[in-house]
Amino acid sequence: MKQQLKDWGKLIIVLLDEILIIALILIILRAVGVELAWPVITGILIVVVGFVFLIHRAVFASLHRKKVAGMEGLIGQTAIVVAALKPKGTVMVEGELWKAATAGDHVAKNEKVEVLAVSGLMLRVRRVPPGIYSELRPGQS
Repeated sequence: MKQQLKDWGKLIIVLLDEILIIALILIILRAVGVELAWPVITGILIVVVGFVFLIHRAVFASLHRKKVAGMEGLIGQTAIVVAALKPKGTVMVEGELWKAATAGDHVAKNEKVEVLAVSGLMLRVRRVPPGIYSELRPGQS
């Protein structure tokens, strides 16, 4: 709730900033002899405020999503074993090859594993039991 209030505060500040810029443009236009009718000015303000509101709503929403890029985004993903894990080998996650290690049994090539943790450039994985995630492609979870 607190974060939403902060986001709305930022949005209001940005909207006020945009309105100030439009006001300055209108003052400059009036100074050089260009006058606009009030309905035109009102229409411009409505369009700009609406545009800024929509853009910032999209940006704020993206700031609060779970990270899906980088190492943190790999945890929970499904991978395909490229080189058998005995206990170390290679897996493919999201189209990228990673070194991986399993704490359990050996995992054969082309089996599915789930990423449990990332340590440096090594993934810790476990075998996905048959039937689970069978409908998923590699890299999905």
